[in-house]
Amino acid sequence: MLLTGDYVTDGLGSRDYAVGAAWQCANVLTGLACKQTFAVLGNHDLAVGKPEITAALTANGITVLSNEYLPLERVGGRIWLAGSTIPS
Repeated sequence: MLLTGDYVTDGLGSRDYAVGAAWQCANVLTGLACKQTFAVLGNHDLAVGKPEITAALTANGITVLSNEYLPLERVGGRIWLAGSTIPS
């Protein structure tokens, strides 16, 4: 599964509230029936805090790609999955 960012909203509450929401969101996402889950961060995630949002996702088994790539191989085929994070 590929998750495309903005797990939190910046500006509607305190930063601490948004970080807490990231942990709640990541916990909900672990309930998805997928063997592998990959994520990139959105602009709201970066505004709240890249380290905090990344920690919430990775602690829940979600691989966060930040300016990196990896091969996904299946049945003799390969695709490259890349995640780009634009600095905020």
